[in-house]
Amino acid sequence: MVDFEKIISDLRMWNSGKAVLIHSTGDMFCSGSDLNYLRNESNPEAGYQMAVFMKHLLYEFSSLPLISVAYITGAGKLL
Repeated sequence: MVDFEKIISDLRMWNSGKAVLIHSTGDMFCSGSDLNYLRNESNPEAGYQMAVFMKHLLYEFSSLPLISVAYITGAGKLL
């Protein structure tokens, strides 16, 4: 999530860009968190803080003046 925050900051300064392509590595695409962090910080307060932070990041990402596309290889599910 911290990497995602840095990327959003970089994209905010990207004046010549038109679109963002998000892609998976191999056949795996994960929008979640680091599993080691989750194992060590597994409590309701940490979960709440993580959810609030991620909601903020997704809002910031969706507010960028760029078209975003996710390219997913392997299994995917449309919700």
